[in-house]
Amino acid sequence: MGTGYYSRGRQGRAIAAIVPHISCCSTIAGIDNTFGPYSTRKVSTHYAVSETEVHQYVHEYDTAWSVGNWEGNLRTISIEHVGTTANPPTGKCLDLGARLMADIAYRLGWKVLKLGDNVMLHKWYASTACPANMDYEWEVSKANHYLAKLWLSEDEEEQQRKAAAAAAKAKAEAAERAKKAQERARIAKLKSTIRRNNGMEMLFYIKGESGTRYVSGGFQRVLSSPAELTAIEDAYRMAYGLEIPHVTLDAEQGKAFLAALATE
Repeated sequence: MGTGYYSRGRQGRAIAAIVPHISCCSTIAGIDNTFGPYSTRKVSTHYAVSETEVHQYVHEYDTAWSVGNWEGNLRTISIEHVGTTANPPTGKCLDLGARLMADIAYRLGWKVLKLGDNVMLHKWYASTACPANMDYEWEVSKANHYLAKLWLSEDEEEQQRKAAAAAAKAKAEAAERAKKAQERARIAKLKSTIRRNNGMEMLFYIKGESGTRYVSGGFQRVLSSPAELTAIEDAYRMAYGLEIPHVTLDAEQGKAFLAALATE
């Protein structure tokens, strides 16, 4: 809603407390008239609450002229409540004020609100009865109830994030184990084939390498030329009437297979 009666920034001060006020207005429109943009009174507040509405007049990072003490103004956030001494703020109004206090405290990183520490009263800064007979102790207690829920929610979200990260890690590890198991099974199958055939011949390629390896049983060597490759293919075809088997593995599989051949 805004007002012209405030000071930009906080002169390097950190926000240290929330101050609940009784407005002596019976409606939030009355508070608007006192602290809003058309007021001629040189006072201000950050927020006002009714049973159903929250109005903001000054940004939290700016200084409201609210507690009658300059140092206090620099270090506090003020909340006006609809109510008078004859008709104090209702439970619904105090409940909405408590929710606002909890939200502010949560964003400031405060775990708990304590009267006389990070919740202060107007009458402690200046000669005034404010907040009079407003039940600010109940409001602070209710605010702590809401604040605890906010922090619990964050803790639960953090636990869920950690659980999701752990599950993703376990899934990746399981996939890696399965991949390695498949590679071991493939290598074992090739070794078994070599054992059964005792001298089985094949041409063996490793992805990323330019050379072709000739394998016969547990023996293998890299062919030196395309002509040598062609000669081996022709010889196998003449001997068995078949094409010599070609086996292609990636680098990691090829390394494992060569190690397997070495054990034959």
